[in-house]
Amino acid sequence: MAHLCQDVRILGVDRQGAFADYVVLPEQNIWKLDPRIPEEIAAIHDPLGNAVHTALAGPVAGLQFAVFGCGPIGCFAVGVLKAAGASWIAAVDKNPLRLELAARMGADLVLDVTKDEVVKEILARTDGRGVDGMLEMSGHPDAFRDGFEVLANGGRVSLLGIPSKPLEIDVAKEVIFRGAVVQGINGRIIFDTWYRMEALLLSGKLDVKPVITHVLGWSDFEEAVNLQRSGKAGKIVLKRDHP
Repeated sequence: MAHLCQDVRILGVDRQGAFADYVVLPEQNIWKLDPRIPEEIAAIHDPLGNAVHTALAGPVAGLQFAVFGCGPIGCFAVGVLKAAGASWIAAVDKNPLRLELAARMGADLVLDVTKDEVVKEILARTDGRGVDGMLEMSGHPDAFRDGFEVLANGGRVSLLGIPSKPLEIDVAKEVIFRGAVVQGINGRIIFDTWYRMEALLLSGKLDVKPVITHVLGWSDFEEAVNLQRSGKAGKIVLKRDHP
């Protein structure tokens, strides 16, 4: 449970992140990557680890899921669920590019919150029962509400998205009487998540390359930031500039 240690200091949150000139971290945290994994995939192990931790926080094989929020981590989660044997996956977002990437990662149904009746569509596709698992990756209040609405009785909710302010939900209706299992997902499990992530990548069942829409040099940092802010990119990888 080292990832939940009360003394954990998160890079980029509690201290300067990897955009700083120098980064110091405990030697025991270093993971030696299998040489068969390409450098650009190695660079996204941090967010991919979030997705693996969230998706595999409960049973997956043969079950139905909804993923709310299809940023890179949400799209990775779709791929992880599919690789782990999920029978059906709905992906929900408002960005057309992100929904396209989610579909490429294996989502069976993509829903645009600005156009589609999310709850109605998911319940219709699950014979009114709802999904066995709901992964919340956006932190948006509407996603929380819709996510609980489409959850089957006894289903699990895995929360990774961070709301910008406190949220209110009907605990009696959505959690207690539904018999829901609600999980807060924090970071990655050291080192269980890393073993699982490496095994999935090396098995060939998980291909995360579709989510990487741009590979740029470090000198293209400003272009990368602007692309990310525009919403016209998936995961952007910055590699060392070669002379």
